[in-house]
Amino acid sequence: MRLLVVTLCCFVAPPIVRADPAEDAAIQAIKQLGGEVEQFGKVVGLWRMKLTAAQLKELSALKNLSTLKLWEMQVADAGMKELAALKNLTTLGLTNSTVADAGMQGLSALKNLTTLNLSGTEVTDAGMKELSALKNLTSLNLSGTEVTDAGMKELSALKNLTTLGLLRTRVTDAGMKELSALKNLTSLDLSGTEVTDAGLKELSALKNLTTLGLPRTRVTSAGLKELSALKNLTTLDYDGIGPYTAVAPEKGPRPSVVDAGLKGNVDLKSYTALNLSWSDVTDNGLKELAASKNLTSLGLSSTEVTDAGLKELSALENLTTLGLSWTRVTDAGLKELAVLKNLTSLGLSSTEVTDAGLKELSAHKSLTSLALYNNGKVTDAGLKELSALKNLTSLDISGTRVTDAGLKELSALKNLTTLGLAMTEVTDAGLKELAVLKNLTTLDLSFASVTDAGLKELPALKNLTSLDLTATGVTDAGLKELSALKNLTSLDLSGARVTDAGMKELSALKNLTILGPIKPTVADAGMKELAALKDRGIKELVALKKRTLLDHGGVGLPIAVTPEAAPKPSLTDAGVKELAALKNLTTLNLTMTEVTDVGLKELSALKNLTTLDLSGTEVTDAGMKEVSALENLTTLGLSGTRVTDAGLKELPALKNLTTLDLRGPIDGELRLGEVGYWERLLTDAGAKELAALESLTALDLSENNVTAAILKELAASKNLIALNLSGTKVTDADLKELAALRNLRILYLSDCVNLTDDGLKQLAALKNLTTVDLLMTVVSDTGLMELSAIPGLAHLRVAGTAVSNAAEKEFVRRNPKCDLSVPSWSEAIKR
Repeated sequence: MRLLVVTLCCFVAPPIVRADPAEDAAIQAIKQLGGEVEQFGKVVGLWRMKLTAAQLKELSALKNLSTLKLWEMQVADAGMKELAALKNLTTLGLTNSTVADAGMQGLSALKNLTTLNLSGTEVTDAGMKELSALKNLTSLNLSGTEVTDAGMKELSALKNLTTLGLLRTRVTDAGMKELSALKNLTSLDLSGTEVTDAGLKELSALKNLTTLGLPRTRVTSAGLKELSALKNLTTLDYDGIGPYTAVAPEKGPRPSVVDAGLKGNVDLKSYTALNLSWSDVTDNGLKELAASKNLTSLGLSSTEVTDAGLKELSALENLTTLGLSWTRVTDAGLKELAVLKNLTSLGLSSTEVTDAGLKELSAHKSLTSLALYNNGKVTDAGLKELSALKNLTSLDISGTRVTDAGLKELSALKNLTTLGLAMTEVTDAGLKELAVLKNLTTLDLSFASVTDAGLKELPALKNLTSLDLTATGVTDAGLKELSALKNLTSLDLSGARVTDAGMKELSALKNLTILGPIKPTVADAGMKELAALKDRGIKELVALKKRTLLDHGGVGLPIAVTPEAAPKPSLTDAGVKELAALKNLTTLNLTMTEVTDVGLKELSALKNLTTLDLSGTEVTDAGMKEVSALENLTTLGLSGTRVTDAGLKELPALKNLTTLDLRGPIDGELRLGEVGYWERLLTDAGAKELAALESLTALDLSENNVTAAILKELAASKNLIALNLSGTKVTDADLKELAALRNLRILYLSDCVNLTDDGLKQLAALKNLTTVDLLMTVVSDTGLMELSAIPGLAHLRVAGTAVSNAAEKEFVRRNPKCDLSVPSWSEAIKR
């Protein structure tokens, strides 16, 4: 018997696996860098830091490494060849890292690689040529890169590819022809590309395609006819107007996914997911969906669908997810949904649904997620009906008329993990009712009448990880109550009346990773308390904003305040010294603080800093020398500082700098007693220094004294993609200097009053332009037609000009792909 026992024990006991010294050293090195190692060295993740070739070489000791994720990293192309030793690597993620084409050559040795994510990298068509050696690749994500149709030709060699992401690339219909060779492709995302109906015709050869993403493309209802050849297609995403378009729904052109496009043009029977949000589908179009018995997910948000249309959906008995937010649906329509017994997720935000309608929902016992945001006719009475939905895990009733009494009804929803109560009539008394929701992890109380007294009830929510207290009456006293929430990782105190004393209470939140924004009442002493969080990895700290920003014409303009109204400055150099302990900090906003050059010396310890905003501070040229030591910096804001040409001379040391803000002030907002100060910000000599910033892709010179000589210097900035000259005095002749910027895609010229039709002739030479803002210039119909020569123009604004309505219509007729609107500058440069 003993022998038997021993034998069994030997059989079931797992072997003790120990890493060799080299593996152990590599794992320790990764952890010291703040990275994650899982499954005994098989999975490694690192993010937001600079990684040298030598450090990448250390990874070669991890013989069993199969998954490597290097997110938002400063990685040299030369370092990629060090990964060649990782013979077992199957998954590599380089999302938003600085890897370019040269780095792709190093990856070509990874023969076992099956999944590669290059989204947001600097890879172009040249890099695609190197990838053709990765014959085992099944999944490739190129979203947000500069890859074009030429790159697609190289991909045709990847015969095993099943998933391809091309979101926001420069691919067009010509590229679709090349993809037809990828016979095993099952999933293709073309969101935000210039693909049209003609391109979809080329996809008809992809017989195995099951998932196709077409949001924000140029595809119309006629193009959908081509999809009928894709018999295996189960998921179609056509989100007409999404976040990449700045057109207001009621004014902008709507996409052409009309009812006729569904009728007979697409074989809908095999579809399991269909997203028609923001399209002009109507109730008549929904009749065509009745045969789609396999549909499990349907998006109809922001459409003209009404109650009558919901009657047509009653045949879709397998439907689990339904989006009806921002539609004309009322209580009557919800009665039609009663037959959809498998529904688990329902979006009804900003509809005409009332308490009576919620009574109809009580029959949907399988519902786990319900959104009722901004439904002003939902009250406490309606919540009583929802108490029957025992499986509900997510509920958003923000913007409703729910009060404390209604929260008592929620106590029956024991499985709730996410609850939105923003902009409701909930007060401190109501929070007492939430104590029974033990599984709650996310709670939004923004803009509710909650004070310190109410926060005393929150410590009972031990699993809470995210808490939003924006614009509440919370003070330092209330933050003391939060110290018991040990699992809290995200806390938003925007508009709360907290001071230095409150920051001391936050130091007990060991897992806090996101904090912000903090009001000006937090000063140097408060920064000292935040430094206690250094080992907890605060990665976002938006601190001490003193002005409100107004988004006007794509240019962020500070609203001037009188000296009496301005808040008393709080953060000084002493406070910055405390922040130096936050070694993991990547984003730091010191806008309008009292920080000077002395304080910038302290920032040299923040080696991981990638974004720094010093706008409106007293920083001078001497401070730029300190900034130049932040070698990982990619984004720098210097608007309204005392930096001159001499200071800009230090910036070329920032080899990774891609975005620079040298924006000037709006009229009348000058430093007290310093008339003419802003005109000294940038001269021809300073522009010469900017041209030396080889990685610079986005430059904001709006409201500056820009001259032809300055633009001539900038012509050397070959990588410049976005340039903002709004509110400057540039003339028609000056724009001639821009002809050398062949890669320029985004140009903002709003309020350039010296710009006329003659100037637009110069722009016609910039064939890669996609976005042009001419708001409040003096251009006319003649000038507008000059821009027709730019083939890829997608966004153009001519509001406030001499352009006639007739000319606008004619331009749209000639350029159907171009929207007469532009996103804000900040949004444009994120794309």
